[in-house]
Amino acid sequence: MNKEGTVDSKLLFRSCKVLTHEAGHLFGIRHCTFYECLMCGCNHLQEFDKRPMYLCPVDLRKLQSSLKFDVAVRYKHLLEVVRDFGWEELTSFFHTRLTELVGDYTKCSPVEAERKTTANKSATTRTRPNEKSAATTATKNKNKKVQSLSPSPAVAERKKQRNRSRASK
Repeated sequence: MNKEGTVDSKLLFRSCKVLTHEAGHLFGIRHCTFYECLMCGCNHLQEFDKRPMYLCPVDLRKLQSSLKFDVAVRYKHLLEVVRDFGWEELTSFFHTRLTELVGDYTKCSPVEAERKTTANKSATTRTRPNEKSAATTATKNKNKKVQSLSPSPAVAERKKQRNRSRASK
């Protein structure tokens, strides 16, 4: 705290940065070697201050795989937090990402944002041979809610075997 009894803005920013970096480790994310992002390792304060306070696409996907969240909804909530703290650089970053994902996010509720990102993902999903694309699945299941990420065929088969063995016990 400073002399007036308030928390220094830079101290708060650094503390949040360390906390989010360490929380990333709790979810199994190691130091990043792909991009300059929140999960890069640092050896001194100047290096730490140069790193951004957001995840790269690789580490964001790792976190999403672990927590099963919608990226647009997460960005919308993070945008509200960084605006409250007055962190302009991060506000700009999350605003840009949200606009790229859902267009005019200010008119969307989190549920609408989730629907838009699911539609965008299914329209741009690349597939491997012998795998169904999310767009094909969405077309066949118009009345069902489509998950943005589906397990691979091998994972689905293991789940079926596990369920069969549990049922036989």
